[in-house]
Amino acid sequence: MELWYMLGAIAAMAVITYLTRVLSLVLFKKKFKNRFVSSFLYYVPYGVLAALVIPSVFYSVSSPISAAVGFAAAFLTSYLGLKLLPVSAISVLAVYIAELLLR
Repeated sequence: MELWYMLGAIAAMAVITYLTRVLSLVLFKKKFKNRFVSSFLYYVPYGVLAALVIPSVFYSVSSPISAAVGFAAAFLTSYLGLKLLPVSAISVLAVYIAELLLR
């Protein structure tokens, strides 16, 4: 029973994803001239990514304090303009050191 539920959920997600992409291509053929709409659509991927990633950051380690240290390190290094690999390495190292200090 659980297998059919999972397969149905995957199929529903695939159909919804496909429909949203096809409908956006069919309905919006011209480029948006409104600056607000263009700005909103530009920042949607960043907002969605943050909504997906940030909650898992705080539940991926044993201590919320070390998670906050890693989040702060990632935020600060990305704000300073570092690329993805250094930001990831520094934040992982910060979490590791915080976990060692909290033991």
